[in-house]
Amino acid sequence: MAIFFIQILFLFVTLSSLKVEIILVRPTEVHILFFFTVLKMHLSCITKAQNGLNMMKYSLIHSNEFTHPISGFIIGFISFTLVIIIECLNLLTI
Repeated sequence: MAIFFIQILFLFVTLSSLKVEIILVRPTEVHILFFFTVLKMHLSCITKAQNGLNMMKYSLIHSNEFTHPISGFIIGFISFTLVIIIECLNLLTI
């Protein structure tokens, strides 16, 4: 959990220190490239987010198979949350 919070803190500090400029006028080729880049990133992240959700669901339904079911749930939550944060940050930078 400590490493997770350090990573989240690092992401927010990095995001707050960036000076993001919004550029609305770009060539069409760049927009097409960004579209396919975001699409590829999203398709590769879907399975990782789904794995995190499955870990949380399994630890809730089959809690009797674990000695510490909360740990399994937390690992799934961290996995899911990091994928969502990474996707949001990539969309902001693109």
